[in-house]
Amino acid sequence: MKQKTVFILGSERSGSNLLRVLLDNHSLLNAPVPVHFLEYFRPIFNHYIKLKNYNYLLEDMLELANHAFSDWQLELIYPSKVHSLMHAFDYISNAKAAKEGKKHYVCKDNHLFQHIDLISSYFPDPYFLYLYRDPRDQAVSWLKQPIYLKTPYQIANKWRSEQKNVLNYLKVV
Repeated sequence: MKQKTVFILGSERSGSNLLRVLLDNHSLLNAPVPVHFLEYFRPIFNHYIKLKNYNYLLEDMLELANHAFSDWQLELIYPSKVHSLMHAFDYISNAKAAKEGKKHYVCKDNHLFQHIDLISSYFPDPYFLYLYRDPRDQAVSWLKQPIYLKTPYQIANKWRSEQKNVLNYLKVV
């Protein structure tokens, strides 16, 4: 069976963690705690290119995955050649799935819609799950959090902006 990757696109506070946990219960899907690889490493990837050694990238990605917040508890045997950020991302994610005895993985990182171009250029036909939540419910959820968004107006603007971005990026695919 060909390896398939599932990417959950959606706003924070939209129920994506619940969906991730439910998908992780499937016998073939590994849906680990998100590490946000693309969000953190895409902006600095050019620095790794200058080093001409992608093992540094893998080491840094592995350190982030094994941080207490994500706690993937993963050890890697480095491949002979990693040629891109997406290759490193896929390699580590597949290693995590294999460690859990699963054939496929699910990525639920924040703001994945900003990386649809990169994802689509690497994966021949990725699965995108577009998850959205009624903005009123999302506002109630955000207002229960003591940080970040503090007013319904801020929340509504963020929700609107993110939904537009997801739909715009999906048009490109």
